[in-house]
Amino acid sequence: MYHGVNTTLLFLCLEGLCTTKTCVTVASAILNAMDDAVNPCDDFYQFACGGWIKSNPIPASESRWNTFALLRKQNEVVIKNVLGEGQFHS
Repeated sequence: MYHGVNTTLLFLCLEGLCTTKTCVTVASAILNAMDDAVNPCDDFYQFACGGWIKSNPIPASESRWNTFALLRKQNEVVIKNVLGEGQFHS
């Protein structure tokens, strides 16, 4: 049940439901970003984003934090690993 809606029944009723790995992964990310303990009529922002906010606190070294900042940090780690911890190899 999700705010009084039987989600299993709802999903079974939808035609053309995408069940590819990508669709399921994206749907999971969206559901995990939500805070279903909050009534969307009371605080829609917390309902829609509360799970992400709870799972991604602002690091002490940052003044703000969002998905773009998280991607930037993850890309920095990848780039450092590719370049050998910042040391260029010729």
